[in-house]
Amino acid sequence: MSFAVRLSTDLVSVEAGATMPLSVEVTNKGPETDRFELEVEGLDPEWTAIPVPTFQVGPGETASEKIFFRPPRAPESQAGNYPFVVKVRSLSSGEQKTAQSVLQIKPFHHISAELSPKKGYVGAYRRKASFTLTLVNLGNTEHTLQLSGSDPEEALTFEFEHDQVTLGSGQQKDVQVIVQPTTTRFFSSTRLYGFSVTARSTDTPTVAAAAQAQLEQRPAFTPSTLVIILVTLALALLWWKQMPTPTKFELGVSLNQVSLGDTVIVWWRAENAVQVHLDADGVKIFDGIQPSGSVTYVAKKGGPIDISGYAKNKEGKQTEPIHTTLAVDVPQPAPLPKIELFTATPETLRVGESVVLNYKFNDAVTKASISPIGKELNLNDNQIEIPITQEGPRKFTVIAENRDGKVAKKSVLVSARLESEVKIIDFSAKPTVLMAPGGNVTVSWQLTNAVHAEITPNPNSSTSEVDPVKGSFDIYVTKTTTFTLTSKDRNNLAVITTLRVIVEADPIFRDRPGNTATGVGP
Repeated sequence: MSFAVRLSTDLVSVEAGATMPLSVEVTNKGPETDRFELEVEGLDPEWTAIPVPTFQVGPGETASEKIFFRPPRAPESQAGNYPFVVKVRSLSSGEQKTAQSVLQIKPFHHISAELSPKKGYVGAYRRKASFTLTLVNLGNTEHTLQLSGSDPEEALTFEFEHDQVTLGSGQQKDVQVIVQPTTTRFFSSTRLYGFSVTARSTDTPTVAAAAQAQLEQRPAFTPSTLVIILVTLALALLWWKQMPTPTKFELGVSLNQVSLGDTVIVWWRAENAVQVHLDADGVKIFDGIQPSGSVTYVAKKGGPIDISGYAKNKEGKQTEPIHTTLAVDVPQPAPLPKIELFTATPETLRVGESVVLNYKFNDAVTKASISPIGKELNLNDNQIEIPITQEGPRKFTVIAENRDGKVAKKSVLVSARLESEVKIIDFSAKPTVLMAPGGNVTVSWQLTNAVHAEITPNPNSSTSEVDPVKGSFDIYVTKTTTFTLTSKDRNNLAVITTLRVIVEADPIFRDRPGNTATGVGP
C-alpha cells in the first residue's frame, strides 16, 4: 500500500514556554484502509507532544493530525533553529516515509543582578568597601554585559574586577565591585550613600538589570571625643558581653503579584537565630532551623495574602514579625464540561470485532479520555474504534475535563459473545425419504472457516472425519437415521447441526397411527 506525507510548513517558529502546532497530512493511495504511526525524531522528547500517535485513513482519503511543540521557558531552551524529521509508518505494510522541517525557538531575555552585602562601610582607616555583584542569565541567549555604577549625589567612585562580563544562557558569575567615596571626612556625622550597579547588554541595550546597596561613611574623631568614645565603648563592651546577641531577620518574595495557582519563592535570611517561622495568612508554611533559605508557596486563593515571619535566638527571644503582601488575581471560572453525545455501535458484538465509540463535547472541554483503557481522545475527532477481546459485558466511560479541572462522566455498556467462526452453507441428503426397507442416500456438505469436521450417523454411532470445506458420500440406509455434522473453527469452537433420513418401512413409522404405505402422517 502506498501513501504520501506533507507538512503544513517547513519552519515552525515558537517562543519558549508557548505552544505551536504543526499539521501533518497523510494521503492513503492504496485500495484499503490503513493505520499509520506518527513520531518525531531529532528534538528533545519533552519539547513535543503527539495527541494521536496512531490513526486510520481510508482508501484515497487524506487525514490531518497535529504535532504540538512546547519548549519550556528555561535557559535550556536556547534560541536557534533545530532541524527535525517527522516519520510516518504504515502499520499494515511497514512502509515508512519522512518529512523534514525546522523548529525555530525565539530568544527571550532575563538578566538578574544582586549585590552582597547590602550595606558596606568605609572610615578613616578603611578607604574602600568591597561588594560582590552576582549576575545570572535566566534567558535563552548569550549576552555581553557592560557594568557601570551610579549614586544620586555623585559622591562615590566604582572599580570593577571586569568592566564587561559574558554570560551564556543559564550561567551565573560573581564580579567584585570596589566602592569608595571621592572625599574623606574627619570631623562630621556619619553619611549613608545609596548606590546602584547596572549590567546592560551591549548587543540588546534594552536588556538590563540593576542591583542596589548602601555605603556608610564613618568620619575620624578628635582625641577628646575618642576618649569619650573609648570609655563608652568599654562600658558598651561590658554591657554587650552581658546581653544576648541580637537576632536579625529579613523576609521577601520573588513576585508581589501572581495569578491563582502560580508558584512564588518566599526567601529569608537570619543571623544569630536558632529557629525561623513563616506564615501565609496565618497558616504555617515553614518552621525550621535554617538561618537562610527559601520555600515554594502556591497561591491557592485570590486576593491579598499576608506573608509573615520571625526568628528566635537560643534564649527564645523572638524578633518583630516581618510582613509582605502577595496580590493574587483570580481568573474567571471556565464553563462546566458537558458530554453531548456518547454512544457505542454496535452495543452487542462478537469477540474479535471492534466497537465504535461516538462522542461529542461542548467547547469548555479541554481534555477527554476513555476508561478503563486510559486512552486520550482527539477533541477534533468524534469517534474512536476499540477492539473487543474478552467475552461478556464491558463498560466504557468517557471523562471530560475543562481547564479548571472540573470533570463530567458518561458510560455505555457493550456486550461481547463468544461464537464459532464456522458457517454451514449446506448440509443435506438426497433422498430424505425412502419408501423401501433400505436404499442409497447421498449426504453432502459445504462449510466455511472450519478446520475440522466429522459426521456421525445415528443409530450406527460410527463417527467419520470429513473434509472441512465441502464434500459428499453415499451410504446405504436401512433404518430411519439422524446424521450429526460437528464442525470446529481455529479456536476449537464447534457448530453442530443434524438432518434426518426417514425410512417409511421402518417399524417405528409403520406402526405409528396415521402412517400409510406411501407417506408419513402428521
